[in-house]
Amino acid sequence: MESISSKLESLQSAGRYNEILAETIDSPAFVADLPSIPWIVGALSFLGRTAEAEGLYESYENKLAAPDLIIARFFYALAVCRERRTKTAQQLFLRNLKQGSVWINSNSASQSDIDKIQFYVFQGLAFFRYTTGYFHQANFWVVKSLKAATGGNYAYGAALAHELCGHVQLQLGQIRAGLKSLEISAAKAQKLGQGALTQTFDAAKRLYRATYGLTHADQIVTELNDALFKCRYEDSYTKASLYVHLAKIMTLKGDLKEASKLLDKASPLVYQVDNPYLETIYNLGLATVQMQRGSYSVALSIARNASQRAQERTHIPSVIKSLGLQAIILEKLGMHRERTGIFSTLRVLSFKTGGYVARRILARQEYQVSEFRRGEDPLGDLIDDIQMRNPGAIEDIFATGWIGLLRNALSIDPEQMLIVFDLEPGSLTIFSNGHVEHKKEGCSHLIRKLLCTLANAGDLTKDELTAKLWGQNYNPLRHDALIYGLIARTRKLLGPFSRWIEVSEVGYRLQESVKVKNGLVSFRQIGDQTGHDGDVDSPVDLADTPVLLNDLDLVNDQKDADENSRLSVIMAHLNIRQIEVLKWTGSGEKIQPKDLIARLKVSDATATRDLSKLVELGAIQRCGSGRATFYRSSDGLKENV
Repeated sequence: MESISSKLESLQSAGRYNEILAETIDSPAFVADLPSIPWIVGALSFLGRTAEAEGLYESYENKLAAPDLIIARFFYALAVCRERRTKTAQQLFLRNLKQGSVWINSNSASQSDIDKIQFYVFQGLAFFRYTTGYFHQANFWVVKSLKAATGGNYAYGAALAHELCGHVQLQLGQIRAGLKSLEISAAKAQKLGQGALTQTFDAAKRLYRATYGLTHADQIVTELNDALFKCRYEDSYTKASLYVHLAKIMTLKGDLKEASKLLDKASPLVYQVDNPYLETIYNLGLATVQMQRGSYSVALSIARNASQRAQERTHIPSVIKSLGLQAIILEKLGMHRERTGIFSTLRVLSFKTGGYVARRILARQEYQVSEFRRGEDPLGDLIDDIQMRNPGAIEDIFATGWIGLLRNALSIDPEQMLIVFDLEPGSLTIFSNGHVEHKKEGCSHLIRKLLCTLANAGDLTKDELTAKLWGQNYNPLRHDALIYGLIARTRKLLGPFSRWIEVSEVGYRLQESVKVKNGLVSFRQIGDQTGHDGDVDSPVDLADTPVLLNDLDLVNDQKDADENSRLSVIMAHLNIRQIEVLKWTGSGEKIQPKDLIARLKVSDATATRDLSKLVELGAIQRCGSGRATFYRSSDGLKENV
């Protein structure tokens, strides 16, 4: 017959903590059984009933056999550690180390029993070092913990050890290995029937996939929403983490309104859990939204408070994250001396912890990214590329869905209100108060022409609109429906920014503060490379060309335009690499694919694709054959580039 303690241990391994308490201290008929005490302490600790766990532990501390006492102390110390009672937790874990060594050396226990006790000793030390941010030390102890659990065939211990090992590896920048460890821990927890742990491990894996951008942004949103939907167990920490990380993803996608809603949902859960790391990333989420909106002083205040709170609770990873955000905000405020001081602190903390986050923040500051293997952290790679002005960064933003990063890539201030055409061919992108909205489809030639016309002319009457849009004299019976329909379609495309098109006393106008730009060449950092002045461009290829009533989708007007207009149309459809090629050929160079591979650090396939696109657009000509193939500027464009 199974003993009570064995039954409780099985329930503990399955995560059925409430059942343990229902059969023991919550039952009027409960009579204490010493071997059962560790599992009751464990259930109380995992359910957040720390005061009761402490009382039970202290009541039986001098009565329990050494193995039972070590297990009970482990669970109680976990609860103390989560409450940031760091010194007490440290003392408890060290007492386990000392007592475990004495017990192993003075008893002839079986190897499996020794391995089990060693697991609890080493896992406690690893957990303590992980939560205090000393990741190299945590890695040392968690490897020993995993070895003990595996050697003793202790399935519950192996699930916990693999999970902690995954977290440590991820903090050290071993992204793929860390995610694999989390997958193993989830599989082991599922075999144990550990629903709560399986849920936690699965959510952790999804959160890390989101943190490092290991799939398309839209897929990450779907995964996190799915994890929230599957959150059946009362786990406030997991729910709060999912809300906070989903808010971060929506910020990176440029949707600040949705990010703010998600942070509002997370708020009560965050303060219910009282976890320093969770509290920090929540507050940094709030600070980031304020920073993206241009409220730098408010953002800095929130980030500083988060840093101070983390320091009070001696949680180094939280301090590092808050300092990193402060450095970004201080740069925007022009407070360079204080920013330099922050990086001095980060260097010290990076040396102490060995943490990946601090190392990457410092590398970006010093424009040194070679330490990090590309592909491990795709989102970090993209942010690095933006920082380093890599020509392929904007193309990668669209490929991965991190639309909010366009503001940084194009150096757009939060207060700017912009409508930009052709960041992708045929697209429309809206920038307003930090919010970014990208429309890949739906921007017809006529809608684009209307917005350009309003931006260039101010108030326009129906007569003027009819003349500029269709090259005809205004006839109410013929043109009113066309104008009203066009305005309605344009406002629908602009969505929440439909108010930018205003009805004036004489007709229509675009809100005065709204500017219109045409493609990448209209931005200063691109303009500087190609000879443009970087100011808001005047889209003459649209504003001066009538749209015929029987062909509202004239996309090929450039056939009748002069060469300057032709160049503008071509460049509006190019990525940054292709613009660079156009500049080289425009200066008289003859370009081969190997030149692109060497200069732009791209693959052979990418070089071939870029050159083929330029040939297709008529921007360059292909000459020669075989290995002697080269590309030069098309006639008529050379002198204009």
